[in-house]
Amino acid sequence: MHQKTFDKSEKGAPAKFVGAPFLAIQLKFITTISICYTYPIQQVGRLTANQELGRENMSYKKEKPTIIKESGWTIEDYYKLPEDGNHYEIVSGHLELRPSPTTTHQRISHRIERILTDSCESEYIILDAPVDVILSETDTRQPDILMIHRSREEIIEEHAVVGPPDLVVEILSPSTAKRDRTMKRDSYAQFGVMEYWIVDHLNQTIEQYVLTETGKPYELANVFDRDDIVTSQHLTCVSFAVKNGLTL
Repeated sequence: MHQKTFDKSEKGAPAKFVGAPFLAIQLKFITTISICYTYPIQQVGRLTANQELGRENMSYKKEKPTIIKESGWTIEDYYKLPEDGNHYEIVSGHLELRPSPTTTHQRISHRIERILTDSCESEYIILDAPVDVILSETDTRQPDILMIHRSREEIIEEHAVVGPPDLVVEILSPSTAKRDRTMKRDSYAQFGVMEYWIVDHLNQTIEQYVLTETGKPYELANVFDRDDIVTSQHLTCVSFAVKNGLTL
């Protein structure tokens, strides 16, 4: 608030406020008397009354604490993250931001999920991203599509899938291609996902990796081209043409 002082330079003149810039509104009720009201002009950068009230209200909002560390992330840390709309994964104790998918990616995902649902839903539960898959205390993933045999339904908990699915499908995007072909492929094999598909929309192919021995890397079983029929020895309900899943 500005300090109010009086100007005494003119004897008998009405007192006026001086100091900060002001807007004077002079109201003359009679010719011999003048009453002056002064209103400080808002300085640049000062919050308005509504902004000040909003800032005060924000200070009362209770938010989840943001955890900042380079490594050593666990599931407990993961679920303390604020709900900021981003998708994260923990990879060997490191927190990684998962880029938002493109519209083409989402359309392909929808088509493949619908095909798998039509042919396999009686035997398998089919889920799509975003859903957390907890593979260990320091590893989480959010596969594009996953399938879990109904005999293993107990690994599906309310907050996440806790354990390896029977099938994981990742759809390549420019920002994720390297991770899908290396880190994720090795990781899914390490934690016992029986079958892993890499869907390449640009080349119209589906790469099929299978786990033949626990703890060993995947073997490349097939690379299905556009006109091929996708089948699986492990997932006997699967049978569809690549072009039906990848043609928009």
